[in-house]
Amino acid sequence: IERQLGLRPAEEDTPVADTSYLGAIDLVKQLFRKGRYEAGLIEIDSLLRRYPTDPRLYEMRGTLLDRLGYKELAVQAWNQSLELNPDNRPLKKFLDRRLAGRK
Repeated sequence: IERQLGLRPAEEDTPVADTSYLGAIDLVKQLFRKGRYEAGLIEIDSLLRRYPTDPRLYEMRGTLLDRLGYKELAVQAWNQSLELNPDNRPLKKFLDRRLAGRK
C-alpha cells in the first residue's frame, strides 16, 4: 500500500515521531504550503492537546479552517487566539475587517 501511495515503506520498527514543538509547527507550515489543509489541521489539533493555551496554534487553526471553507469555525479559533493573547493587534485588525466584510 505504501508504495502505491508513493510513500517510503515502513521499517520493521515503528519510527519515533518528532515531538518537538518547533518541528511540529514546521510540519504544519509545510503542509499548508502544499495545500494539505486537512493534514495540517490534524497536526494542529494534536498540538493543541499538548499546548491548549498556545494562541499561535489557535491562530494557525483558524487559517486552516478558513482555507477549508469553515468560516465560522475559523472565526471561533481566531477569537480563542485573541482571548489568550489580546495584544495580537494584526490578528484583531484582520478579524475586524473580516467580520465587517460579512455585513
